[in-house]
Amino acid sequence: MSITKAIERIKQANHLIAYEITGKPADFAKKLNISKRSLSNLIREMRGNFNVSIVFDKKLQTYKYEVEGSIVIAFVKDNKTKNTLV
Repeated sequence: MSITKAIERIKQANHLIAYEITGKPADFAKKLNISKRSLSNLIREMRGNFNVSIVFDKKLQTYKYEVEGSIVIAFVKDNKTKNTLV
């Protein structure tokens, strides 16, 4: 999978989780156009790589972040002067 596709998938999953509109695992996987197994892998990777707690709320029937927040993936310009070797 290309890095662009992976980032888009994470961004889409993040949106659905942050707004608590994922639905059940099968529904969430369908919204992302992936299998339930791939969804399980994606959630595990998001938990590990972004150190975020994602839980399934049985009452609301949706995945959500335990702490309100969002994953942000962006390039941030560094204005520091770089040292170069001559």
